[in-house]
Amino acid sequence: MKYKIVHGIVHLKINRGADLVRSGFQRSVDLSNPARLNENDMLDWWKNVSKDFKNKVFKPRSRSFDIEVTAFLLAKLDDITIYSSNYDPDTKRFRSTYIISNENVVEMKELKVRGDIDYQLTDTEKHIVKPTKPVLLTWMDAISNHTLGTAEVIMKKSIITPIKFAGFLIGMANDSLYTATAYNKEVNKYRGVLVVPLMNVVSVESLE
Repeated sequence: MKYKIVHGIVHLKINRGADLVRSGFQRSVDLSNPARLNENDMLDWWKNVSKDFKNKVFKPRSRSFDIEVTAFLLAKLDDITIYSSNYDPDTKRFRSTYIISNENVVEMKELKVRGDIDYQLTDTEKHIVKPTKPVLLTWMDAISNHTLGTAEVIMKKSIITPIKFAGFLIGMANDSLYTATAYNKEVNKYRGVLVVPLMNVVSVESLE
């Protein structure tokens, strides 16, 4: 079996929607929140997923769509591609993981970080980016801790660290920054939307 395990950022052109890896399919290896991602985890997970889920991934498309994706590439096997939009560098965990058969991947291009984008626009209350731009967003997420502990212990162990999001910059409105993992050019609609309050944004960097 030929395969490639990577964590770089890519731009994909796909002709059908990818399947979101949901909790029901994460029992073997939790791809949405893996503590550590390696070849054996990835290959074992795909080998052991249910037949129904594999049939869903390989189901013939009813028609071809014009969809673009910007995301972290987790794996490219001989038959499928797996990607994710959210990455926590501190815990090495991914969220919002998608899988698609390679026959539905029209094009794949590696992206590089090119520089900061000014997202703090002051001349308008709403700004829509046209065309959408591939970006790497760094933001601060709220966290929860369900363990029992004193205030001192909780404050020591529960520390907010930046999250990385690879996707498209949609625009700014409502004191928030709007991004998405996928963009259907044909119908001008987005999927995998993430809305972050501007005060939680650390940086927005362009990808090319």
